[in-house]
Amino acid sequence: MNKLQIESVLGVLNKMKACIDAKDTYVNGFNLHVLYGICWHVHVLTPDDVGIDSYFLRPVFTELGYKNNIYPVESTLLPDDNMQEWRLLYDTSNDLYSKDTNYGKIRCELLNKLIEYLKNKSCLSE
Repeated sequence: MNKLQIESVLGVLNKMKACIDAKDTYVNGFNLHVLYGICWHVHVLTPDDVGIDSYFLRPVFTELGYKNNIYPVESTLLPDDNMQEWRLLYDTSNDLYSKDTNYGKIRCELLNKLIEYLKNKSCLSE
């Protein structure tokens, strides 16, 4: 993970957080797509030449202690071996970032953890 990648990802995550904090899906030209997860936003909304794909955050999830580094939010709610329930939970949610649901609260906490982690990583890479 290089400095440009860290800064690009942090930029997206901070904009997502600004939308969540404002309880709005559109803040300062940034559109939070409430049906898509953090990895999707990071992949789609970072410049192509930075080299970030939808699995870019997997090592970060592992370092943060999530057993399942593909679906870290879901793995905090359901047993590791219950992929079908994860999918159902994800597919039936109409706002992945709603603080009115347990799922949304955990996702927002994860977003904050990611921001903190990458800020610390950014300081170390300077």
